[in-house]
Amino acid sequence: MGKLFLIRPAIVLLLLTIMCVFAVKAQIIHASNVLSYRKVSIPFDGMLLRYRIIKDGLSAEKVSRFIGTEDPERMRIEVEVRSNGELLSKEYYIITVEDRIVRESSLPQAVGLICWELWPVPLSVGAKFTIKDPETGAEEARVAVVGEETITVLGKPCTCWVVEGREWFFGGSWKTWVEKNTGVTVREIYRLGNEEEDTELIETNIPDFPPAEIVESETPSCIIVTAAYGSEVEADVTFLREFRDNVVAKTFVGENIVSIFNSWYYSWSPPVACFISDKPWLRAIVRISLYPLITSFHIAKNVYKKLSFSPEIAVIVSLLTVGSLAGLTYLMPFTFLTLYIYKQKFRKTPRVNMVKFLLILFLANIAVIIIGYLTGSSLLIAAASTSLILQATVFIPLILSLIMLKIHTP
Repeated sequence: MGKLFLIRPAIVLLLLTIMCVFAVKAQIIHASNVLSYRKVSIPFDGMLLRYRIIKDGLSAEKVSRFIGTEDPERMRIEVEVRSNGELLSKEYYIITVEDRIVRESSLPQAVGLICWELWPVPLSVGAKFTIKDPETGAEEARVAVVGEETITVLGKPCTCWVVEGREWFFGGSWKTWVEKNTGVTVREIYRLGNEEEDTELIETNIPDFPPAEIVESETPSCIIVTAAYGSEVEADVTFLREFRDNVVAKTFVGENIVSIFNSWYYSWSPPVACFISDKPWLRAIVRISLYPLITSFHIAKNVYKKLSFSPEIAVIVSLLTVGSLAGLTYLMPFTFLTLYIYKQKFRKTPRVNMVKFLLILFLANIAVIIIGYLTGSSLLIAAASTSLILQATVFIPLILSLIMLKIHTP
């Protein structure tokens, strides 16, 4: 019975490793479809007549949009607004595979930004604009330019104008027309024109932009954590993202671990994040459940610092720390309860001599990681590293549960 009890988790780990291998293969083959960036400013505030921005209840409605000669399956734009070196706000625009555009912003509702270089007419402080209904020609509201700011888009400066008068985004005949003709609930939709020339920014007036450069993303967002906390600028969300991007992904081993993690995580997390994002009570529960995991990453970061003389080893040990602590926090109660029920039913504690087995499995994975590192094989490193972390997550709570049961055995 003891050997059978040992074989089952080993089989599960083997199957998970095989699944990870196929996931990595898919990730390598379709690397260009993971996430895409544009090196120039995306004209979200300059040619938004082609965009529909939906904050809540994300719709699967196809959205007409212009990106470039390439059409990325997923894109994330991060905009930082600074004045005299002071960070005023951050804006995030995400286009998903389903052509849904999501906007998350810490920008005050009464202030907006327009990149002047995207407009067909010169702008200046004090200029005013008319928002018009493209169907009836009726004016909806006026927007005034009140200042000039410099924003950073993906590390590059861009001069923009600060405008006031955003309350019209949430009402007016244009919003009514869209909802009536598409069935989509519009939270924000932009349609700007120039007051002096009384012209709309239609497609023929939009300047051509360089083709979007499709690159594999280094900074996809932590979707569920972001949904739970409500913003990507929250301290815990920022910490997790920076630990992943600036610590783990900076090493060869860590880069491959992040790659396989992203393949798995982003295959199911978007719908989960959408489900919890508009439920405050559920977001609170998820935040509480994430506290142990976030604490584990803080401990792992300290472990990494202690071993930073060898970044590759430091990453492996720190991730093993996260896996072990996560297993103790989330799996230990269920593991112990299962073994306790087993003991009560069969009147005996499973006898499992796991030390030798785990040592062999551990050394085998380390050997595969070394071979992968020396040969530059991302596939070997990703598979062996994932298997190693899964072992720590599953077997440590299992061993401790068995020890606890044995101690309490009469």
